[in-house]
Amino acid sequence: MKNKINLIFAITALSIISAFAQNSNKPQVMVLGTFHFDNPGLDVVNTKIDDVFADKRQREITEIINVLKKFKPTKIAVEAKFGSTKINQEYNDYLIGKYQLTRNEIDQIGYRLAKESSHKQIYPIDWAGNFDFDKVIEFANVNGKKDVVDKLVSDTQKLSKDFETRLQTQTFRQLFREKNSTNYINQDMQFYYDLMDFGKDENYVGTDVVKDWYERNLKIYTNITRITEGQNDRILVLYGSGHSFLLKQFLRDSGRYTVVEANKYL
Repeated sequence: MKNKINLIFAITALSIISAFAQNSNKPQVMVLGTFHFDNPGLDVVNTKIDDVFADKRQREITEIINVLKKFKPTKIAVEAKFGSTKINQEYNDYLIGKYQLTRNEIDQIGYRLAKESSHKQIYPIDWAGNFDFDKVIEFANVNGKKDVVDKLVSDTQKLSKDFETRLQTQTFRQLFREKNSTNYINQDMQFYYDLMDFGKDENYVGTDVVKDWYERNLKIYTNITRITEGQNDRILVLYGSGHSFLLKQFLRDSGRYTVVEANKYL
């Protein structure tokens, strides 16, 4: 009996070691979901952020950069058009003191973290695509679902307002931990599932909009694979938190990457 127990223990230990070895042989990716520091107004609902140049916020951003450095990223990928030369022109100018950082999170976290990590370049990986939410609103208005789409938007606005309220009392690190929690990421994705309720018969207007959202994130994932060079890569992906659910799903499901949770460091 004792020998049998020892055998089971040995097999279990070998399985754990094997799984660890497989994971360690894969490039690692951390998807860091963020909020937009400069509020560009490109989302269905936009959150108003206080001044990131305030001394308090600058100290908090420095704190975030210091904890992210522990991940030891080899590449930093950002939400900017794939193939764009603008990002690296700005970054190179920043390195030599010719570029003044803006409020944008790409500048405040991406450029600063890359410099602290002695990186020679930044990796833009975005693909914009289409996201025509107006089509959903038009369908709802014509088909007696105006109250439903209004509630969907108002619920999303409430979440944004709640987040703005927490901005008054919480540090950026606390807010980032929230944005990168499983509950928040799942809640973000619920919006897209709810969109699929809009449509009837051969009209799939809501599903078509969600299809566009999937396409965008699939192409972002593809761009991550295009910048991956080997198993020693440790890629930090800095993106709006609404992308976290799908990007992490695609990375995991591919079997090619080890996904590192941001909150392990935050």
